[in-house]
Amino acid sequence: MKATATLAAVLVLSCASAAQAMPTVRVGAAAYGMPAPADAASRTIVLDDHARYANVNDGETVRFVHGDHSFAWTFNTVQRDGVAPLDKIAPQDFGVDGAKVYIAPNPLYNNS
Repeated sequence: MKATATLAAVLVLSCASAAQAMPTVRVGAAAYGMPAPADAASRTIVLDDHARYANVNDGETVRFVHGDHSFAWTFNTVQRDGVAPLDKIAPQDFGVDGAKVYIAPNPLYNNS
């Protein structure tokens, strides 16, 4: 019985640690995909203060860089193509206001 209680405590602490390590996802961001580790990105898009858009493919993992801030995102949408406001998926302090990410259909699923 004591071993069961100890195991339960370890599991609770492990889950709490894992929850703290998870990145915060903004409300509505899940419609566009999910955060990803930077080393999973297949390419990097560098944005300046005047950036208004970026182009990506559905299914692609991209690392976005603005100044000394960066984050990676795996795009996964239900729609055939879409537009994601960058401030919906970027961390709050990323600093590119009003920019949009145009999401093209995943080329793996084209019938051409």
